[in-house]
Amino acid sequence: MSNTTSPVTRKTLVDHVEAQLRRAVLFGDLGHASRINEVTLARELGVSPTPVREALRRLESSGLVRYEPWRGYGSAEFSDEDVAHLFDVRIALERMAVLEAAARLDDAGLRFLDASLQRWQAEASETDLEHVHALNEEFHGFFVHSSGNRWLRQLIGEIADLSLLVRADFSRVQPPTRSLAEHGAIVDALRRGDAAGAAAAMEAHLARVRDDTLAFRRSGALAPRARPEP
Repeated sequence: MSNTTSPVTRKTLVDHVEAQLRRAVLFGDLGHASRINEVTLARELGVSPTPVREALRRLESSGLVRYEPWRGYGSAEFSDEDVAHLFDVRIALERMAVLEAAARLDDAGLRFLDASLQRWQAEASETDLEHVHALNEEFHGFFVHSSGNRWLRQLIGEIADLSLLVRADFSRVQPPTRSLAEHGAIVDALRRGDAAGAAAAMEAHLARVRDDTLAFRRSGALAPRARPEP
């Protein structure tokens, strides 16, 4: 798990261990670990096995790892149906987020979205998984937070990491250029004052990522993780 963890020394030990392990699952090699060795993780993090076990229990409750009796923890497994259903939920929630955010959108919001697109364009060749994910979350997160709907924020927050995890294998071999163009279509619709068009563009964007992710999974292709498809 090289380059995915660092020693933890702060007081909220379990929280920090959880954050380290979550990062390793999403962006490192724990996302493909058939078995997660708690003792090894504890040694790498410079802690006892107890906070590691507690952190893994939290990740299990989030669906990011799985636990099997007599075998311990391992990477989460998702069927094609799981992936399709997860995307369907995300599409419904983010479509709602766009509609609610559009009703509150002002010039400052449009400037933020334009700047976000410009950052995407400037860093289109970026290969760092976490950085590209951060750019994607900046764009999608704008609609969630601008909606003013705390329940929507909570629900999307609960599936955000799962959504990244299930598409990461496809995303590492798919440059984000298509997503950049699709993000641009959403902003263009908002600039025209077409909230319904922006929501439809968001739905089409996420449906395309869903379908491409499923096609990739069915192809059986495998490759090291590099970048996420937003």
